[in-house]
Amino acid sequence: MKKIILVLTTVLTVLVLSSCDVDGSETTKKDDSTLNESQGEVTNVTKISSYISNFTNWEENKDADGSTISIVVESDNLLVSYDISNSTNQYPYSQTMVTAVDTDDTNIPFTDVKTITIAYKSGTDLNIRLNDEGNDGKEYFHTLAASTEFTTVKLNLNTTDFAQPDWATGDRDLILSNVVGVVVYGTDNSGSFELDSISVE
Repeated sequence: MKKIILVLTTVLTVLVLSSCDVDGSETTKKDDSTLNESQGEVTNVTKISSYISNFTNWEENKDADGSTISIVVESDNLLVSYDISNSTNQYPYSQTMVTAVDTDDTNIPFTDVKTITIAYKSGTDLNIRLNDEGNDGKEYFHTLAASTEFTTVKLNLNTTDFAQPDWATGDRDLILSNVVGVVVYGTDNSGSFELDSISVE
C-alpha cells in the first residue's frame, strides 16, 4: 500500500512540474486568436512593402494619345523618363505605378499601413499618389520637391501629408482600405527621375 501511495505522489509531482517553467513559475498560454491577428496585420504590411519595393513589379501607365514613358530597372533602381507634350488628350498623363498583389492575385489594401518612405532624385517636382480603386485622378497625393541628389522622405498616410487636388478637395475621404497601390509622376510636361527605394510600415 505504501508503494502505491509513493508512486502516485511521484506521478502527481511530475505533472505539476511539467506545467511550470524551470524556475517554478507557472507558464501562461498565449491567446492564439490574438497572436494570429497580430501576425496577420504585420504580415499584410510586410507583403505590401516587399512587393512595392521590388521595382520589377512597377508598370508604365500613360494615355493613348501621344504621351510616352520609359521605365528601366538598373542596379535595383527605377529610372523613369516621360513626355506628355505631344499628347492630344485633354488630360494627358504619363506615370509609373505599382499595385500590391498577394499570392492569390488579389490586391492588398493599405488598411494597416501607417507610413511610406521613398528615396528619389529628380530635376523637377514629383507627385506620389495613393492609388485607390476609384483611380479617377481624385486620389490623395503629396508633392516631392525637386532634388538632384538622392533624398529620402517619410510620409504619414493621413490628410496632413496627403491631400486631394484642389479641384477635388472634399470630394471623398482618405480611406486606406480602398488604397491598393502607389503612383509616381513628374509635374512638368517632360523629364526624368530615379527611384532608389520605397517601403511602407
